[in-house]
Amino acid sequence: MCRFEREHKYENAWVRQGILFGALLGLIHIGYNLINNLAPANLTVNGLLNNSLLFAVVIFTSIAGYIAARKTGQMKLGTYAGLCTGLLSIVIGVCALFLITFAFMGIIRQNAFMLDDFHRSGMKSIDEFIIEDALGATMVGTFLSLFTGGICGTVGGCLGKTLKGW
Repeated sequence: MCRFEREHKYENAWVRQGILFGALLGLIHIGYNLINNLAPANLTVNGLLNNSLLFAVVIFTSIAGYIAARKTGQMKLGTYAGLCTGLLSIVIGVCALFLITFAFMGIIRQNAFMLDDFHRSGMKSIDEFIIEDALGATMVGTFLSLFTGGICGTVGGCLGKTLKGW
């Protein structure tokens, strides 16, 4: 195998892992958005849901990084796989969030947590508040997904490279 074929194979390894785990994590984001926006407000369920999503992001980005680095022997490709996973999953999650928000605005308007936050905000329109809430979640989610994807992909990549010979 020539050098170009080897490098191309390595490049594909992190892309494939990023797409696979990013799509799977994106499906989890869709489920999260559905439950978070449409289920009756409950502090216990809400806390469990948020912690579970964070745990899933850590696990999926780490595994993507581990597999990419294990296949290639390059830790940086583990980082790339984690970042790709985080990026694809948040794109899917954000698209789902806005589709759900606009499709189910009537139900979201009745969410007890949303109503409490709206009354404390002082804003005049709950629809505007809901959209701004979704935009805020988009910005925070994007940052956290990329940050976590980079860190966990690197950790997974380090483990994958270290354990490649085992």
